Amino acid sequence: MKKLLIIFIAGLVSGLFSGNVNAQKISISGELRPRYEYRHGYRDLMMEVASPANFVSQRTRLNFKYSGDLFKIGFSLQDVRVWGDVSQLNKSDVNGTSIHEAWGEMSLFRNVS
Repeated sequence: MKKLLIIFIAGLVSGLFSGNVNAQKISISGELRPRYEYRHGYRDLMMEVASPANFVSQRTRLNFKYSGDLFKIGFSLQDVRVWGDVSQLNKSDVNGTSIHEAWGEMSLFRNVS
């Protein structure tokens, strides 16, 4: 999956920079959103022997957008983790980076796309 994604991105970038294209715009942005949670009695009534849970989760996104004369393309990669849940060099982690959003728009006529 990662090799396919790398090949797709390389092909997209090489295709965008080849040819004679006017008024093109490339945008790369990112988001980093950590969130602290304190749970004590979540979804159930608190039991006397239950201890509270503290953790920090983090959502990371990398956004790519391209707009040209004839078409627009955008996609967003996302990774959601809980701090300390998975080691950094773990290759067997199946909940890695995923595609959150992918879209394309092609201009057919003046007001139709």
